[in-house]
Amino acid sequence: MGDVVFYVRNFAGKRCVCGRQKRKRISFCYECFELLPKDVQAGLYNALKSGAYSEAFESALDELKLVGRVKQWNG
Repeated sequence: MGDVVFYVRNFAGKRCVCGRQKRKRISFCYECFELLPKDVQAGLYNALKSGAYSEAFESALDELKLVGRVKQWNG
């Protein structure tokens, strides 16, 4: 799990963990987000409101690793 600065930089950044470009203020590029199960997608959205973003991000990252979208990530 990364620190708060990592998650803020990722959310505000223009680069997805897969290496592609993404829009600012979203967690992943469109292609990665669409690969996530619907409950994980919803978890990311809800986590912003609840303050559990780091856990939701890590869960989504684990899913992307499982499908081979992200080979290795040392965020």
